[in-house]
Amino acid sequence: MSRSEESDFETVRSLLEGAWEQSPGEREAWLAKACPDPDLRAEVAALLEADMRAEAGDFLDGAALDRSSALPDSEFDSASPERRVGSYRLLESIGRGGMGEVFLAERADSQFEQRVAIKLAHRGEDSAERRQRFLDERQILARLEHPSIARLIDGGIWSGDVLATEVGRPYLVMEYVDGISITEYCSRHELGLDARLRLFQGLCDAVHYAHRNLVVHRDLKPANILVTKDGLPKLLDFGIAKMLATEPASLKAPHTRLMTPEYASPEQVRGEPITVSTDVYALGLLLYEIVSGTRAHRFERATPAEIERVVCEAEPVAPSETTAGLPAQWVARLRGDLDAIVMKSVEKEPDRRYESAHALSADLERFLDGRIIAARPATAGYRGYKFLRRHPWEAAAAALTVLLLVGTAVGATISAVRINRALETARIETAKSDQVTRFLRELFQASDPRELLGTTITVGEILDRGAARVEDELDGQPSVQGMLLSEIGRIYYSMGLYQEASERLAAAAGLQANDVESSLERASTLHYLSLANDALGDLDSAETLAQEALQIRRRELPQFDPAVGESLDRLGSILGAQGDLDEAEQ
Repeated sequence: MSRSEESDFETVRSLLEGAWEQSPGEREAWLAKACPDPDLRAEVAALLEADMRAEAGDFLDGAALDRSSALPDSEFDSASPERRVGSYRLLESIGRGGMGEVFLAERADSQFEQRVAIKLAHRGEDSAERRQRFLDERQILARLEHPSIARLIDGGIWSGDVLATEVGRPYLVMEYVDGISITEYCSRHELGLDARLRLFQGLCDAVHYAHRNLVVHRDLKPANILVTKDGLPKLLDFGIAKMLATEPASLKAPHTRLMTPEYASPEQVRGEPITVSTDVYALGLLLYEIVSGTRAHRFERATPAEIERVVCEAEPVAPSETTAGLPAQWVARLRGDLDAIVMKSVEKEPDRRYESAHALSADLERFLDGRIIAARPATAGYRGYKFLRRHPWEAAAAALTVLLLVGTAVGATISAVRINRALETARIETAKSDQVTRFLRELFQASDPRELLGTTITVGEILDRGAARVEDELDGQPSVQGMLLSEIGRIYYSMGLYQEASERLAAAAGLQANDVESSLERASTLHYLSLANDALGDLDSAETLAQEALQIRRRELPQFDPAVGESLDRLGSILGAQGDLDEAEQ
């Protein structure tokens, strides 16, 4: 048993004594001022509600005690060295509950040194029912051998069957556990979420062991689960435990509903038969508190009606929604899977909970491993998410492989498209080139050789005739028309016929304006058109045309392509002629 429980008890006793001195109407206000700790205040308020026993019988047994039993037995107020129980000397009181008081004791027969915990029934509580509970607890502890369950060591004999001291009070000698409650241990050692879950799994293992031995604890709460300095959880106090092999009918009567309200299940509150699912519910409440730092059950007043309403009807919120003050990363881990595990454990209907403490622990193991948990539907999206979380590197490698395959396929497709496009462009350009060559060759041939006899035809006339044929015969082929008119315009320019050159080149540039494939051809046409207009003295137009040709070539060609240099030279010459020498030099 823990010595810290003695300090807690003294605090509660002092608050109870003070509250009892107040009038009923002033008690609540006095308690709120005297006890700022809301959890401790709720515990004291629950004890004050013991006045309701006349209505509810032993409904709050183990949590709310009457005034006389809440105080230590005067017989053991000062556990002197002479105060002995069997072979043990009582040292000090270390805990108190509904069925009795627990003392730290040591061997007094000089046989060997040993410290134990002795549970001694309250004086005067020797009814047949109370004696039977001691017998039941002795029988239960005697059959349980588990490292996380405090073991039975010894006991006294009275009337041949009942354990008792020499003054006629039943007692049990148990393993002394030097530890603190599981919730306090988690807080004091600042355990992370994973460490808390591992500790809780050790408790689940002990509870499952008890269930396999047909024992239901019925009172799982932090005060009954101590953690040693070595981090081993120890399950204590089987005082109201029940063996499943016995007749459960007595559990249905209201006066035998023994529980701690904050950790009670709906079937306990309603007086229904108890099963292993009752302990699973209590484990869920403990898990709720361990991961969130908050209790799932909260009572405005510890009356039977309020307890029944909260436990049987009120749905607790998910743990992730009650974690004020916890780090965001902690809350994020609670949300989803761990919320689902906790909420499945505290379902109101027993058949909706985990079927065993082992099943609960196994789902926690799946959560810790990043696997799919049983508490959530295994949808395709959820399965995929869990796979990615559990195998991030494998998933990344697979995704990279897929991306490489897709990239390769896309690259091959793009390359094929580009090759096909290049072949098509080459075919079109070849056809255009052949058509232009054929046209120019025919341009210098007369339809009738006799037309040339005795007649002199100038190059200008040939060009004029060619321009007319281009406009008439190639209507509907703007690309070819543009190319031919551009060539004719350049010839005009080389002959010094600048006006004719300007007209033909302007017409060619207009035909090439909407032909994306002929952008570089248009840039060449604009270049020569700028030369022609410059020769005609129209420098503003020449500059505009040179700028446009430069923009196209810079967009379509590498930075140091000779054609880009040609356009820069053309623009510099025009700027120099306009007197802008600095800009022309650049």
